[in-house]
Order: sequence, then C-alpha cells, then structure tokens
Amino acid sequence: MICGEAIKLPSKRVLPDATVVIDAFHVIQASTKALGEVRKVVQKSLSKEQRDALKRDKDLFAEDFEELTKEQKEQLKQWEKTSPELSQAMHIHQKLRALYRCDDLEEALDLLIDWEKKILDSSLEPFQELLKTVWNWLPEILNRFHYRISNAKTEGKNNQVRTMNQQGFGYSINSLKARMQIKEEKTALLKWRKYQDRCNRRLNQNESRIAS
Repeated sequence: MICGEAIKLPSKRVLPDATVVIDAFHVIQASTKALGEVRKVVQKSLSKEQRDALKRDKDLFAEDFEELTKEQKEQLKQWEKTSPELSQAMHIHQKLRALYRCDDLEEALDLLIDWEKKILDSSLEPFQELLKTVWNWLPEILNRFHYRISNAKTEGKNNQVRTMNQQGFGYSINSLKARMQIKEEKTALLKWRKYQDRCNRRLNQNESRIAS
C-alpha cells in the first residue's frame, strides 16, 4: 500500500501491485485551502476592524467543530451571520471533515453525495475545484475505508520541521529536536485541557439533567 505523498512517484511502475491510499491529511488540507480562499474574498468586503478580527480567528475555521470550546463555537456562529458565503464554506468544510468519522464505505459514499450537492448548490469556486479533485481521486480516497491506514502524524511533523527550519534560516539538528519537543509538550497540554473541558461540560450537563 502507498499512502500520502508517495503517489507523486511513478508508483505503478516501481510497485505495480501496490494499492494507493490518499491520506485524510491531504484531503482536509485541500479543503482548508479552499476555505481560506473563500475567507480571503469575504475579508475584502469587511471593515478594517472586522478584517483584523477575522484574521485573528482564521485558524478556528479549519478546526473540527466538535473539538472547539463553547466560546469558540459562538465565535464561528457570529462569523456565519456576517457572510452567507463564509457560512456555506464553513459547513462544506466541516461536512468533508465528517467523512473521516464514517464507520464504513457505504456511509462515506452517502456523505460524499450530500457534500457534492452542497457544493453544486453554492457558487464557491474554490470548493468546486476541490470537488473535481476529489472525484478524480475518489477510488484512492475511499481506499482508506478498506485499509484504515494513515500517515497524517508523520506528514504533520514533517511540515512543522520544515516551517521551523525556514523560520530559523537553517537550524542544527539538535535545535530542531529541542524545538519539536517543546511544541509536542505544548500540544499535549492543550489537548489535555480540551479533554478536561469536554469532560466538565458533560458532567455539568448530567448534573443539570439530574437536578431537573
């Protein structure tokens, strides 16, 4: 099996019996890019104050809505009211994210059909281009539901290292290792805090139900 960036190689010639699996990382990355293009267009029609606020919140748009805090969800809901196009783009992006929560191939296909309809009903050119790409690589994308493999973590770390190296105009190996370790510890702490927030919300909801 070949996963992710390896599809750029002449894989059929080098590994004729290999099955190509497009990683979720690349599909979501492409959707995030399309969402960013819509956001940039919307920004141009806003006041300077709104533009600055939208830039500050831009990272929230690409995140999985289910993983956001209550306050972050409210922020996004406010932005939905600002622009119908931005609202459409957010929902289309989240719909594609939900693809990788599907339990089987049949459920994934049903979701993609609904996702396609949302795009065709919109006038969002970046997502229409993304739709063409997804259908061109559909068998390879759906192979994920046959083999359940992913190199997302490796791809993510590679991108982080490349970005760090560019920012430092070429770090030593030891410096890159130290910076990656600090980033990993920070990420783990943030994930733990999010987990605690979700647990606390569930406990509060349960207590409210019991009290009522």
